[in-house]
Amino acid sequence: HYYLGTRPIKGHVGGGLCRVTLDPLEATWWKDPVGPQSIIGVVAIEETNQLLGATSHYGGSSSIPEEDVGYVFLWDCAHERVVAKDMPVEGAGSYSAPVRAGNGVVYGIAYTSERERIVFGWDPIERRLVCTGELPGQSLPFPTLHSRPVGPDGLIIGLADDAVYAIAPADHSVSVLARHESISRAHGFFVTEEGVLYYGSGAELWRCDLLP
Repeated sequence: HYYLGTRPIKGHVGGGLCRVTLDPLEATWWKDPVGPQSIIGVVAIEETNQLLGATSHYGGSSSIPEEDVGYVFLWDCAHERVVAKDMPVEGAGSYSAPVRAGNGVVYGIAYTSERERIVFGWDPIERRLVCTGELPGQSLPFPTLHSRPVGPDGLIIGLADDAVYAIAPADHSVSVLARHESISRAHGFFVTEEGVLYYGSGAELWRCDLLP
């Protein structure tokens, strides 16, 4: 099965969770499983047959949020329902798409009411906050964090302002790997299994070797 979250159209709040199967081709849709929240992304928690999802209280363009905060939630794939809803970072209205590291911790970015961006680590089994940390910048281009850990250390890669940074699951630290003015214009990036970062900057495609 493939699961994905959605945002609503212009002027609306709420968001659906969709499950797609390929053989036979079929889509199942659950509308607003967490209330009037856009579902920004989900990640598998395989040992419990669950998904961890992250939401935003913002909806489509020009919409007015009905709630003050966003959530992370657990979806039971067998019983097809939300079984837990938490607020890891107090006052956060939105969370980025989550990424699960090899240590089992789910990492993401929380967007607070003070317009700060904060790294957080969340234990999806014990449902507790593991860590928070500062970013090397506040402008975070899509997709915020690379969707899979990278390299032998399982680093979580992101871009902020003019920097490429890494979250290290070994000690939850955030470190800058490189800086370049082109990153400040980045939109859309991807990291290969070999640790090569590709990103668009204006009309140009750039690459950066992140691993030695």
